[in-house]
Amino acid sequence: MAVAVELGVKNGTIALMVTLTLLESSSMSIPAAVYGVLMFPIGFMLAMYGRRIIPKASPGLAK
Repeated sequence: MAVAVELGVKNGTIALMVTLTLLESSSMSIPAAVYGVLMFPIGFMLAMYGRRIIPKASPGLAK
């Protein structure tokens, strides 16, 4: 899970860098900025779901 979060941060940063420096388009950087802001709460909720729901179902599946 930590690798996915790290890659998400890198992808958002690279997208901002490409759109703002190479393409010189602030309007194209809006999706990357929105992704950067929404990625953390959604990732946190997914991690909480994975920690609480999935481990409870796993022991029943192993039997």
